[in-house]
Amino acid sequence: MNPGNVYRELGKLSAQAMIDAIDNPREADARRNPYVITRLGERCFDVWLRSPATQNEDLSAWLAFLDRVPSGELPALLERLQQRLWLHSKTLIRDREDHLAHGRRNGCGIRHEVAAVRSLLQLKQSIAAVEFVEELQRSLPTSMQFAVNGPPRRTRR
Repeated sequence: MNPGNVYRELGKLSAQAMIDAIDNPREADARRNPYVITRLGERCFDVWLRSPATQNEDLSAWLAFLDRVPSGELPALLERLQQRLWLHSKTLIRDREDHLAHGRRNGCGIRHEVAAVRSLLQLKQSIAAVEFVEELQRSLPTSMQFAVNGPPRRTRR
């Protein structure tokens, strides 16, 4: 992200009262503009943190703050994220099938149906994200996994 984008986003956050500009300390670099997060900004961040997105860029940003998710809430959030990603992949499968059918009706092969190829790329990315979340869930300590799934059931012999 270039500095222009950073300051544009900071301007938006300031206009939304999520951050406030503060005075730069005397010994600090005069080119830097310090900000503090407001109570509204904290609440909005907490809501965002508890609602992981399915888009790749947003998912990457969310993962950067994974250590701030309360450990008791993480398993349920990952479960909900996995469900949303799965539903998204089903939509992409349907979209790809629609694009391919449209191409066949218009006499185009798959090589010429750009929308179908783009859907395939998005589908592969979505599937990779689902697999990543599954691996992340497996990497949680067993006690955290119980929060969503409950303790393992004992089978009778």
